Amino acid sequence: MPEPTAPARGTDPVAATFRERLRPSAAYLVGAVCVGFMLGLTLWLFSPVLTLVVGAVAAVVLAVVLWAASPVVAVGPGPDGAPWLWAGRARIPVALLAAPRALDAAALRAELGPGSDARTFACLRPWVRAAVHVRVVDPEDPTPGWLVGSRRPAELEAALLAAGARPVQQGDGRENPDHENSDEHGAGPERGTAATRG
Repeated sequence: MPEPTAPARGTDPVAATFRERLRPSAAYLVGAVCVGFMLGLTLWLFSPVLTLVVGAVAAVVLAVVLWAASPVVAVGPGPDGAPWLWAGRARIPVALLAAPRALDAAALRAELGPGSDARTFACLRPWVRAAVHVRVVDPEDPTPGWLVGSRRPAELEAALLAAGARPVQQGDGRENPDHENSDEHGAGPERGTAATRG
């Protein structure tokens, strides 16, 4: 598999057939604002004005960090012009992917449950309750698959199939597709092996 790197400026798939930013929900933004003001309350004994200022600044900073750190998920042209899947800073040619499956909230929970494979690359956020699981069919890649969060999993699945994600073929080196997934809940940043991350 070509060595994926962090996308440079101008290589982001502007002409993507599918593009979605996993922005936090309103509930998470309100929660960040509340946490910010709670931090400000720790200064109440020193100065009510300082409490308001620090609380407001902390609330804004937390909300902006959540918003700005939201990864982009896309299917579009990569550095070689061929279709690639982008998930945050990671990317992979669609030609190396197979059998994308849209997962609703219940299926995603099952995918993250016992028997999951910790080698699976996951780009998930707690405020996105659905995802697409896709297998990696490159025998040189130690990562068995990708688990990518999406609020429109059926559209992402269709985009991957339209871009050339192939059905599972015998001898692709992946013997147990039902258990090749993540064992973590994706609350933090994307994870995966060095072979699949920028």
